[in-house]
Amino acid sequence: MAPLQVHFQVDTVDLNKLKDDEKDLQHQKLATIAQCKNEIYQQLERINTSFSCTCTPSKVASLSDYTSSEGTKDDEGQSFFAGGSEHSGQLISGPPRKKKDLAKDVFDAAKKQGAVPVEDMEKLRENDRKFTGTGFRLGDTEGPSDYVPGIRVTIGKEKVTKKLVFWRNGFTVDDGPLRTGQTPQDRQFLESVSKGCITPNLIDASVPPVAASSSTGTSSMVVVDHTKPVTSVQIRLADGQRLVGKFNHTHTVADIRQFITDSHPEMKNKNFVLLTTFPNRTLSEVSLSLAEANLLNAVVVQRFT
Repeated sequence: MAPLQVHFQVDTVDLNKLKDDEKDLQHQKLATIAQCKNEIYQQLERINTSFSCTCTPSKVASLSDYTSSEGTKDDEGQSFFAGGSEHSGQLISGPPRKKKDLAKDVFDAAKKQGAVPVEDMEKLRENDRKFTGTGFRLGDTEGPSDYVPGIRVTIGKEKVTKKLVFWRNGFTVDDGPLRTGQTPQDRQFLESVSKGCITPNLIDASVPPVAASSSTGTSSMVVVDHTKPVTSVQIRLADGQRLVGKFNHTHTVADIRQFITDSHPEMKNKNFVLLTTFPNRTLSEVSLSLAEANLLNAVVVQRFT
């Protein structure tokens, strides 16, 4: 892009034809014009040396009810032109527009429906609300916001707490996959959060019913019932890889073995055992539930035999 330029035009005046007082006034005008020219040239020099004209598209994902980009950057301020004549003027940039905040919009709407801050959760333990609790703090980096332990689903007399995390390019529920917010299921889920009404079918629609995703991208056939207590088990494979599986407390050691072989089919024909880390013990009774085997939120090590 060519540097910005400003051209000045001053009409020629024959000073010999002017009276003394008119000459003094004309000299003052010329001095003022010269001073203005110097100041404008200095400003143009700063602009031409520091201004970058590279434009990048907005990275903010859009949702029909919460965001609308209209092809402009979120932080771009409106510009105004303050003109003097046809040959000169000044471009003035207004303050940047406030960035759209999807998470804040969702939770502000939820508060209007009766949601309460996280610190008030304990006061509502006996309350049978379908939705309680909001609390989040967002950053400006690619990292996640602080998680929000605030989606409580009433299923009979049991309440299930879900962890909703807003990322820069989407959101996740518990340890589920990243949701972009662009699918009808995702939009319906976020709209339901904002209305304070979450049902199990909406959670299941937003979070596919798989135990976990492996490092190879293969999903396990071990199905998790999200209406029952869920735990995570970290598995250190013999080849150095790691898996994190989600299981119900009633799943067994055999289900962990199945999760490993489903995620890594090449291990189906290999003999291996599972061990705990500390204290070290071999998990030989594969029929034990994870609760019985003390494997809730535990680390399990695979060893070839």
